[in-house]
Amino acid sequence: MARTTDESIYLILNLGTAMAQAEDLTELYEAIGFGAQLAYDMYPHIDCHTGCNRCCTNNSMPIVSPIEFVRVYDSVKALPAVAQQELIGRVRDWHERFGPSLWAMHTGLQGANTTEKFEKIAKALEVFTDCSCPFVVMGKCSIYDNRPAKCRAHGAYLLRIGQEVQMHTCAEEVDKMEAHLAEQGSRRVAMPFWNPAEDRLNRLNAPGVISTILANWLIAHIDGGQFIAEANPTPDWQAVQARYPDMF
Repeated sequence: MARTTDESIYLILNLGTAMAQAEDLTELYEAIGFGAQLAYDMYPHIDCHTGCNRCCTNNSMPIVSPIEFVRVYDSVKALPAVAQQELIGRVRDWHERFGPSLWAMHTGLQGANTTEKFEKIAKALEVFTDCSCPFVVMGKCSIYDNRPAKCRAHGAYLLRIGQEVQMHTCAEEVDKMEAHLAEQGSRRVAMPFWNPAEDRLNRLNAPGVISTILANWLIAHIDGGQFIAEANPTPDWQAVQARYPDMF
């Protein structure tokens, strides 16, 4: 039976509680996915569940926490050897072309979320306009089942930064939502907020751990031209940079 609009709004408003009570990453991912589906049902014009890959291309820099990267790395190690080598090639290419900018992103991501922080990150992202997420293969995500929380929420969530609220999506989807709101005749948007998911994700990780972009996680796990055997959620990031002096 299809939900009424009021039922969907009620579930969206209470989703933050469900995310806050998630006992592990699997439960949190399920809650994020449920919230995304509620948003897609409310707003059929959203493309993010139709195979669209705009968020994966053109300066895409998925931010991943340590506990999530462990799961991502399961997918990496499950890839055929040739696919792993192709992935290593893409990651090395990124770092050879944009090493300083990638590590500037790494540094900029640390610290509290503020408008100034996101403005600096947005400015830094301009360097990567012709890049795609390293896991995009033939236009599709090669680790879809283990994709990070940010990817699961993209397009269907709102993000609160200080006193401001914005859509957690690409410019094209913002434009489409603006057109929808103009037709609706009000600014009311019934979508879940990303902030409770991020708060819970931070608590599921060990205190003081570092989240960073996928390209940096991957370069930290390459040794001798191969991916190392197991994921390391707490790399020595300074040592990682020193390991590739020709790239920086």
